[in-house]
Amino acid sequence: MCGIAGFLIKKNKNASEISRKLLFGLQERGEDAVGLSFFQDGEVQVFKSQGKVKNFVSKHWDKIWQRPVDSAVILHCRAATSGTASSMVNNHPIFSKKLGVSLVHNGIIWGVGELIKKYNLQTDGDCDSEVILRMIEHFYKGNWEVAIKKAYKELTGSMACALLTRKDDIYLWRNSMPLTVAHIPSLGGFVFASTKGILKMGISEISTLFNYFVKLKAPRAYYQSVEEDTLVRITPGNIKVWKLPKQKERYDLSELPLYNDRTIYGQSQIGFNGGEGYGEEGFRRASSVLNARIKEKK
Repeated sequence: MCGIAGFLIKKNKNASEISRKLLFGLQERGEDAVGLSFFQDGEVQVFKSQGKVKNFVSKHWDKIWQRPVDSAVILHCRAATSGTASSMVNNHPIFSKKLGVSLVHNGIIWGVGELIKKYNLQTDGDCDSEVILRMIEHFYKGNWEVAIKKAYKELTGSMACALLTRKDDIYLWRNSMPLTVAHIPSLGGFVFASTKGILKMGISEISTLFNYFVKLKAPRAYYQSVEEDTLVRITPGNIKVWKLPKQKERYDLSELPLYNDRTIYGQSQIGFNGGEGYGEEGFRRASSVLNARIKEKK
């Protein structure tokens, strides 16, 4: 289990503080590595480090934010399941030198070796998430929506993803993993995170736009969980939604008993979508069971 978050804000004077709060909100979803990416001087920049958020902030924060950034930022906290966190190429955000974009992913992708062989993909590390970006590279012919849809159809596994492009747009999509997005008029943009609880760590005012958001009980608070098999494009002051194609196969850990370091919870999504009950060892045990089931089906 990992955590993703980010925002696209026109008047980005609060970018450093919002990023810091969101990362500390994400840290319970992964403590193996942390990273962020933003648009600056016409290029996507990536910063990441092994270890916990507090160490990343204390060692690197002032240097990262010493110059103003443009409007978009994506963030990630990693619980490593494939590819060691000691190698930066396995940590998020994952960068595409070919396209100049970055990606963060929460979930797990199956059949990575087969996809690499089938599409002759070139990878830098061993993290399963990297194949998502390499598939998008493979299918990209000038249209992000088309490339993401084609890659999504070929991928097997669970995912919630954010892609930061060179145009300062953010694309969000998911299947079984959680993802919530909100509009903040006072900041002139959007904020997203794996859960609405994490969102509350980074923002204090949420409101509605284009009837896409649903009102919460709290005053002036509106949010929308991105629907399964949905692609969302966020630009300054606007949001567009597409339905994603049906995947050929889907495996996710909600099909399995959920393993904790001490307890088996049974057929439930506690911890997988809710952020409770999953120890790192438990995640790996559940992943091993799912891999075995995939082999049986083949």
